[in-house]
Amino acid sequence: MKLRTVPDILCLVLLVFLVSLLSETSTAGIERTAKRWYMIDIYGGTSMAHGEYEGLAGDPILQDTNFVAQEDSLYEDAFHLGISYAVLRSNFLMGVGFRFTDIKYKDTIYGGEVDVILFPSLNANMTQWDFDIYLHYYPVDLSKQSISPYFGFGIQPGLTSITARGHKSTNVATFALSLDFGGDVKIFSGEGGRSFVTLASVNSYQFVGTNDRPKYLNVGMGLKYFFRP
Repeated sequence: MKLRTVPDILCLVLLVFLVSLLSETSTAGIERTAKRWYMIDIYGGTSMAHGEYEGLAGDPILQDTNFVAQEDSLYEDAFHLGISYAVLRSNFLMGVGFRFTDIKYKDTIYGGEVDVILFPSLNANMTQWDFDIYLHYYPVDLSKQSISPYFGFGIQPGLTSITARGHKSTNVATFALSLDFGGDVKIFSGEGGRSFVTLASVNSYQFVGTNDRPKYLNVGMGLKYFFRP
């Protein structure tokens, strides 16, 4: 009789353990859901180039030369627009998005063995399209407080494009790394505490750039909409 009851007891213990485990998982899932916020933001601002360059990204004119230019003799300040989607969980905001930068270079460029390069006759346009992947940390819980700074880093694989009238367009795959920083101020809270909107300072400093793509200090503002199901 005891031999027959031992499997029964083991099954009962296993069943209790499984029910307890499922209960804890369910509770943990509810807690995780309560702490998870989704975010959509739209932002824009000014882009200021920095660093040294051996030419324009993808431009063949400066190849095979000793051209080296500082940003102030190569690029004007530009503007950028972006949109992203992210998840805020345990003070960490993880997101992906797209950013467009209208690159402005000077009509007359000085540098190295190439003393002067004139571009007006080309009617050229230069743009940067980036896929932005980022991780930001908020030291303050925005769902409970009205203001919080943030900082983090971003990765921007993208495409630098040069188009000119009468010339074949040039598209170059590029890559950048950035340090991101800024802050959010809550300007609206929805009923039931399931959504809120912030006015945000959205800034980044690109410290690595490949293929002579412009490296920018981006300074801008944005609107962020946080929500949970």
